[in-house]
Amino acid sequence: MNWDSTTRKPNKDPGSAENLELMSLTIACHLDLRRIGERAFLSQLERGDAVGISRVQPDFAQPRAPWGRALEDAFLSRKPLWLKPSGGGAVLLDPADCPISIRVGEDVVSAPHRLSAEAVRAGVAVELADRLVLVLHYLP
Repeated sequence: MNWDSTTRKPNKDPGSAENLELMSLTIACHLDLRRIGERAFLSQLERGDAVGISRVQPDFAQPRAPWGRALEDAFLSRKPLWLKPSGGGAVLLDPADCPISIRVGEDVVSAPHRLSAEAVRAGVAVELADRLVLVLHYLP
């Protein structure tokens, strides 16, 4: 590449592959501090499918890591908290049979709880079992 050439401008087409965003969960608080910053991409939600969050799913990985691993916390249940698409980019948190405590902000989530698309775009902190915090958001 000739570095003396004119500076390139970013593609402004919102539908281009360069401007796609992926809904993600990022670990913000974990007892194993090395796990903070690991993320799970939630492409299933983008396709209209539910995603379970439990001690065994989904896999989280550091950026550019070739593989990941589940949350692996014995205080989390194997029965998942479900994230379900709710139209227009909104997400429904459904605790279903998940027996752990779940909080979004100051709200205890014990029944299905809808997160608006605007909230998800800004980032929503979800506290699990009074010990882990995951942030649901979009990554560019």
